[in-house]
Amino acid sequence: MDKHLKCVKALAIGIVVSLPVLPAPLFAQLLLEEITVTAQKREQNLSDVGISVTAFSGTQIEQLGLTNSIDIAAQTPGLIIQQQHPNITTVNLRGVSQNDFSSHLEPPVAMYVDDAYVASMGAAHTQMYDLERVEVLRGPQGTLFGRNATGGLLHYISRKPTDEFEGFGRATLGDYGLVKFEAAVSGGLSDTVLGRLSIATNKHDGVLENRIGEDLRAADGYAVRGQVQFVPNEDLSVLVKGSYTEDDTVGNAFSHQPGQYDATGLGNNVARDQVGVYGGLFDPFALIFGPCPGCDPRGFVEPNNDPHDGAFDFTGFFQREITNVQVKVNWNIGDLTLTSISDYFDMDKGYTEDTDSSPIAGISFLEGEERDQFSQELRLAGSAERLEWLGGVYYLDFESDTSGSVTLDAGPQATFVPGGATPFPAWSDPSNPCLTTGPCPTGIPDFLATFGHMEKVETTSMAIFGHVEYQLTDAVSLIGALRYTEDERDMSIVVDNAQLGGPVLMLNPGNTPQMAQEFENFSAKAQMDWRPNDNWLVYASYTRGHKAGNFSAPLFVPATVEELVHDEEELHSFEVGAKGSFIDDTLRINASAFYYTYNDYQASFFVEFTQQIANLDAKVYGSELELVYVPTDSLSLQLGVSLLDTEVENVGMPDGSIQDRQMPNSPDLSVNGLLRYTWPVFSGDLSAQVDFNYVDNFCFTVVCHPTEEEDSYLVSNLRLSFASGDDKWEVAAFVNNLADEEYRVFGGDASFVGSVSSSPALPRWFGASVAFHWD
Repeated sequence: MDKHLKCVKALAIGIVVSLPVLPAPLFAQLLLEEITVTAQKREQNLSDVGISVTAFSGTQIEQLGLTNSIDIAAQTPGLIIQQQHPNITTVNLRGVSQNDFSSHLEPPVAMYVDDAYVASMGAAHTQMYDLERVEVLRGPQGTLFGRNATGGLLHYISRKPTDEFEGFGRATLGDYGLVKFEAAVSGGLSDTVLGRLSIATNKHDGVLENRIGEDLRAADGYAVRGQVQFVPNEDLSVLVKGSYTEDDTVGNAFSHQPGQYDATGLGNNVARDQVGVYGGLFDPFALIFGPCPGCDPRGFVEPNNDPHDGAFDFTGFFQREITNVQVKVNWNIGDLTLTSISDYFDMDKGYTEDTDSSPIAGISFLEGEERDQFSQELRLAGSAERLEWLGGVYYLDFESDTSGSVTLDAGPQATFVPGGATPFPAWSDPSNPCLTTGPCPTGIPDFLATFGHMEKVETTSMAIFGHVEYQLTDAVSLIGALRYTEDERDMSIVVDNAQLGGPVLMLNPGNTPQMAQEFENFSAKAQMDWRPNDNWLVYASYTRGHKAGNFSAPLFVPATVEELVHDEEELHSFEVGAKGSFIDDTLRINASAFYYTYNDYQASFFVEFTQQIANLDAKVYGSELELVYVPTDSLSLQLGVSLLDTEVENVGMPDGSIQDRQMPNSPDLSVNGLLRYTWPVFSGDLSAQVDFNYVDNFCFTVVCHPTEEEDSYLVSNLRLSFASGDDKWEVAAFVNNLADEEYRVFGGDASFVGSVSSSPALPRWFGASVAFHWD
């Protein structure tokens, strides 16, 4: 049995065994905080919502040290967020994700910010600051939320302006030159006008060390958000919000690892003592340079096994600007409430990377996107003695102008020596000066060619929806919801090669197909809630969700028009769950079990630099358990478990066979936990906290090349903090990835060019922070 799994099981058993013997608790405790959520578009206590929801309040986010979406995912059962670089983030919830890296695609796990949908995967990982709470909703969420989400959604809710003056500031210093700052000030500007201003900055050096140039995977960004709320009377509120985010830093690269195809067409790692046998595009290079243990097709071998260290001749850049403006109106008209949410979102971003991740000029990737998005939601809500109801309309329009290209560069120029000889020292020789000064000459004729695409995708979506909850008896409630949606997409794309230098290398002619798709579909929900007593809620539900079809955008080999188009997917979810408390509300349990059937699941494939999406059928079984126990006024325990069994049917494999495969990023088991102990010291409270996240082995793609298989891993973090007795200030120290666990957050097979794209997770990271609150 895996040593990590043994540790997790031992900790879980220890927690459960200790439950009955621990002393009586104190109620007012951080993990038992009553959190108000809006998972059903009205304010409810988390324990009263018959949906599988994990929520974190702003206080919990601060005191538990949850600084970004990765931290949120680590303590949320069933949620995995993989972010190799802020350019694009993959969110997986209960096995449902979109791992095609094209910027114009919409993810099946939607992201919302202050009730407004954000369609871009490239905006999923920005700075998380001054939040009131974060909600994670599992399962299809198409009936109440403005954009259909087959997998679920993440909702980030900002802190709102306050009547009374308040503010805070937090500064953090740490490894890799980390400097972070977050602050906010809020209060009344007049008797009827409130305001709040929030800022955040984040800067650190590159965590991917470059022996011959600037380190990569650095951060340098800031964000600002201003809110003004007009409250002319107790029945009307108008909130105007504007925010701006900017990032400007170097690009990205991967850990250098050669890869080669086996007899079945699956990519395999080339070991350091193994001579690779390459084919495909770079086969001529391998013939020129001859066999070499551990080398890629061009004769380079990485001199060490450190995944955070490399030699990269191309650093590139990452630039992103996001502007968001929102107007939210709440108007109480008698017993009814009318809500209007108008939201405008604009993003410009550019990104480049050293794809071959070596000191030799070879392969680089560039992507750019300009996106404009507008959404408008109107809803009307009311209630009667036993009835809660809500209805509304929704409109979404966005345009994405994107481009992507792969550049093949055999420079700098060098003398070509026929017969495989090269006038330069072997790149596997550590004494070779180019490995420390770069770049390394190739010894083959110089050429430079670019293959890529430019496309414009325009999406228009309109929907009408309704939600009704009727209390049949004091213990039983029935819920019904329906949303009808019309989606229209138009795409124009240019797939071309731009010859920039060297000999002619044209693999496909330019073409500009025009395409359009229209979809009509509905989402539905039927649910029964049963409250056997004041401490328990049991629910059973059926939900139908769907996600509109879209278009692929190939990078390299041109696809036919038919290959560019994929259809909408439909998901049917059957779920049962229970939420309850024991031992005077000091032990809380949230458990759920579900079964998904997919029609036309949008499965992503990556074949020789060409992204494709195929509609296949799939199914998912699973369950989650969340447990919070506060046995004393000092000790807090939290445990989360997720079990998954996924299957994508009739997957076409490289050798032409048809097989059933697992969904990407879907471990059979994942476990998270947190232990926090607080005791009085001097005039304040000292807290020690350890948390962990165990993830079983999984694969990054549906085909699952051996190069894309990831072993299980266990990551733990440590935090020590001291808060003053009046809660005015706090100092904290932390160690993230305490054991310096090595694992990947992305793995993509590129054996077509003799390499594997592997992104290591962050290494061990030390830091400290100080925070002040005033009012």
